[in-house]
Formats: sequence, structure tokens, C-alpha cells
Amino acid sequence: MISKTSRIFLTLAALVPLAVGCAADHESRSDDRAESKPPVPVVIPLSDRVIQLTSNPDDVVVDAASKRAYTTVGFDGIVEIDTTTFSVVDQFADEENPLVGDPHHLAIDAHSGILYATARESVVVIDLATNQVAARIEIDGVPRDIAVDPVTHLVYTANRAIGSDIDAPDPPDGSISVIDPATRTVTANIPVEGEPVSLGIDGETQTVYAAHNRGRSLTIIDGRSNTVTGAIDLGDQGSADDGEIAFDSKSRTLYVINGGAGPLYAIDAASNTVTARIDVGDHPKGVAVDPDIHTVYVTHYLEDGYVSVIDTESNAVVGRIEAGTYPGAIAVDVTTHSGYVGIWNDHTVYAFQR
Repeated sequence: MISKTSRIFLTLAALVPLAVGCAADHESRSDDRAESKPPVPVVIPLSDRVIQLTSNPDDVVVDAASKRAYTTVGFDGIVEIDTTTFSVVDQFADEENPLVGDPHHLAIDAHSGILYATARESVVVIDLATNQVAARIEIDGVPRDIAVDPVTHLVYTANRAIGSDIDAPDPPDGSISVIDPATRTVTANIPVEGEPVSLGIDGETQTVYAAHNRGRSLTIIDGRSNTVTGAIDLGDQGSADDGEIAFDSKSRTLYVINGGAGPLYAIDAASNTVTARIDVGDHPKGVAVDPDIHTVYVTHYLEDGYVSVIDTESNAVVGRIEAGTYPGAIAVDVTTHSGYVGIWNDHTVYAFQR
């Protein structure tokens, strides 16, 4: 007997290609895309795959190979989740690992089995074989985000200036730090205009992209020379403490949220130009991409929160997944096509599957 949750996911899986097919048929009849109507989003109820935490989840990452997800829960440390049983299997906090501090943002290098966490004015290096802290790297600034180049395995942090006001109307300039994973040292600090809050990396070209607090553009950085080479104009000014980037490595497309009321931008990494502005609804917060099924997910930081499901072939919202109270961070397991959403007010991680 098929469960209610399974029927929900099967319904969505069936409807998404139908929506895409309808859009394609319409385009074959007319070259005027301005008159085409987007498909009506399918509303998906909240599933029962809810993982209870001890505090608010700040960030979520997935290691598909080891079938693990990790989330930060403030001073309660970092929680390890088994993605096959949807249960907590470990939690390493200050008492067990004094160097962990107050972790916020995470990045994982599955190739080396290392988890990186931003903590105050540093990056904590965690060996996932033992869940023990292997090193702590001091950063000249306060890291707002962290990312790993999937090809070079270099680590990048987006930093605001120490002592700067996060709510300032004109925040001071920040920097991007480059960390050598072999020596676990900072090898470069790249000054950038504005306060960087999120990073995206094109490993094929070693290009780093930074979104900014209240920014109107993305900064482009050449990872080979560690220099700023340009910017991508987004047109709309973002809001404070917002800006998220997800990178589709197959289509080499960046998906960018630049503010609580702004659209989702699709950017061609080959030409560094905006190719679509997708209206996803109010208060977009987190973004993640599943390249194999041509899908982007966007969380909406609302009391009655939800996740928008976007088909990347039609650039249309084709589904909406109910997601508790103030969903924020989101990560995708591309091998199982499962998503993991940090629900801020509920102190949970919610798992869904396509």
C-alpha cells in the first residue's frame, strides 16, 4: 500500500514533466514567450520526515557518499544526521570540542572527508572520520559564508569587517579569504567592495562569485590569480543579511537570491549574464539545485513557510512544498534527489524526496 507521503511525491514527480511538456508545446505553436502562461504550482503538504534538534539550524550540508547531513545549531555545536534513517547519530558541541565555538555556516569536501565550519573569526576544520576538530584557522574578518572548490579543493570564506554593523545602510567593504587545505593556512585575502555574504564556485573555470549584503551585483573573482575581474549587475538592491548562491555544474548556471523581496536570478556562467528573473514569491531565503532533475529549490522565510520548486528548463515555479515556521537553509542530496531544510523556529530539519 502506498503511503500518503509517497503519493505526494509521486504526484509531484508526475506533474513536473507534464508542466514542462505543456510549456514546450506552447512554444512550438508560438514564438511569443511573453504570452505563455506559467504552470500552476502544485502544493505539497509537509511530510513526516522531521528531525528534531536542540536549537535553531543555521546551515545544512549533505555528504551523499556517506549518507550523512550536517547542520549547525549555534552554541549546541554541529549535528550529524543519518539520511537513511532520518535520525541524529552524533552531536559535537563546545564541551566535547572546545574549538568548535559558535558554528554558523558549513562546507564539506567529500573527497578528503573534511567538514569546514565558520565560527566567530575563524574556520574550524573537522575530520569526519572521527568527528574531531583537526585545526582552527584564524580569519581576518567575520566569515559570513564558506565554500569549497570541487576541483582544486581550495576553501573560500566571505568576510565582513570586524566590528561592522550588519544592519548598517552602507556596510563597509569586506574580503574573500583563500585557504590551502593542505597547510590549513590562509594564502590570500582578496578585498571586495561591499560586504560579501554568500559564495558560489565554478570549479571548471576556477571562478568565485560573491553576493553582497544590500548588493546590486555579484563580484567575480579569478581563483587562479585571486583578483576581482568584474561584476554582474542584478538591477535590484538586495536587503540586509540576504543573498544566496547555488551553482548548477552541468548547465554552468548560477542561481542567486538577492533580497527578501527580490526574484531568483539565473546567470549563465559562460557569459556572466543574467538569463532569467524568476518570480518565486515573498521572502526567499535559501537556494539549492539538483542538476540531474533540472530543479532548483528556494525556501521562503515566513511564519507559514514553504519551498518553491522551480523547473530550470522552463524557469517556472511548478511546485510548492509546505515547510513549517521560517525555513531557511537548504541542501540537496543529488543521488537520492532528497532535500533537507533547516526550519528555524521549529528547531528541526525537514527532509523531502522527489
